[in-house]
Amino acid sequence: GASMDAARGSGWLYAPADYGDLLALYKLDTSQIYWSAVGQNLPSMMVAVFIIAVINNACQLALTPSVLPMEAMGKSSFDFEMLVQGRAH
Repeated sequence: GASMDAARGSGWLYAPADYGDLLALYKLDTSQIYWSAVGQNLPSMMVAVFIIAVINNACQLALTPSVLPMEAMGKSSFDFEMLVQGRAH
């Protein structure tokens, strides 16, 4: 019976991963952001956020019945799907 250390030594296992600071993933270097570009494009980004919800619901209502039987999915409407998505987000 080989141990974990022996398996690592012979190349069968990788060394344990170093996790470091998990919160470092959420740190943002704001000096690298062009705030004028963000400000100029903010109206377009906000419109995109709301339009994508409408497009997503329309696509789901069009494609899901062709993939799943009506008994599994049930019947839905665009208004109900928008309400559910709004509550989920």
